[in-house]
Amino acid sequence: MARLTDLRLLRNFLHVCEASSLATAALRANLSQPAISKQVAALEAGLGVRLLERHARGVRLTAAGEALRDRAAGLLRDAERVAAEVGAAAEAIRGEVAVGVVSSLRDLLVTPAVATFLRLHPDVRVRVLEGTSRAMRDAVLAGRADFAVIATGEEAAPLLTRTFIGEPLLAIAPPEAALRLERPLRLADLMGRPLVLVSAPNSIRTILDTALSRQGLRAEVRAEVENVATAMDLVRLGVGWSVFTYAAVARVLLQGEVSAAPLAELRINWALTEARERRASAAVTSLGALIEGMALDLIGRGSWATAHCIAGAGIAVARRPAASAPGTS
Repeated sequence: MARLTDLRLLRNFLHVCEASSLATAALRANLSQPAISKQVAALEAGLGVRLLERHARGVRLTAAGEALRDRAAGLLRDAERVAAEVGAAAEAIRGEVAVGVVSSLRDLLVTPAVATFLRLHPDVRVRVLEGTSRAMRDAVLAGRADFAVIATGEEAAPLLTRTFIGEPLLAIAPPEAALRLERPLRLADLMGRPLVLVSAPNSIRTILDTALSRQGLRAEVRAEVENVATAMDLVRLGVGWSVFTYAAVARVLLQGEVSAAPLAELRINWALTEARERRASAAVTSLGALIEGMALDLIGRGSWATAHCIAGAGIAVARRPAASAPGTS
């Protein structure tokens, strides 16, 4: 009889919840559809309730299934944090960690996480590399970074990547535009407005350009910049509107220096990524877990107003047994 202590079943159940399809969930879990169906049936038998209702286009959750979904992600995160803490206790946390970050996550998430980590672990030295998602992916591949926080879409086969946060992109405008986070805009609403955009290659720019091309729209790009600070200065001075994430503009938005609204068609997901062949040290594991935990805490407190946790997210940078070929952390 399956019990809630079987974390594998809970994790795969969350795949089903996210996909609303046993076939799609099976692909994500690297299982056959009959195998994942048996796992759901085992959960149902163990709990004594029906979790799913089948229909022609897939599955839908019962009330009991929704209740389990709402609890399961938290149970998995708690269990994985315990595992990380136990592992950390067995291996002293010291040495050096190199983490790659994108600029848009620096102020809201990564800088506070690194500061907290250094207070908790005074014997560890941290190097923070900053750049685009593509540049940080390449830093991990080249061994310059132990792991990185990047936008999905920049993955590569030699990397282990785990998506943990998703959010819409935002239209950013001067305060007098009176944009509101609770009033989403369409991409077409940007047409005819001068735009201040970050230069390519950049994940946000790629997402925007792809959506514009798909809809047959053409943006009026008035200025291209290299960083969010310059973009926000130009927006405040009335040069045009911009497109960024909440994390990138949270400070100026809360200070009332700009206004913002979600763009319904444009979404970005954030992931932790590391090299497959390198065994993560206790310090790498601990910092990765802390970054993810702080992100989930920001969402829970409403401080990352537009973001949501990706179902099944857990500690992405996990220690594994040493590979047969030697590697460094």
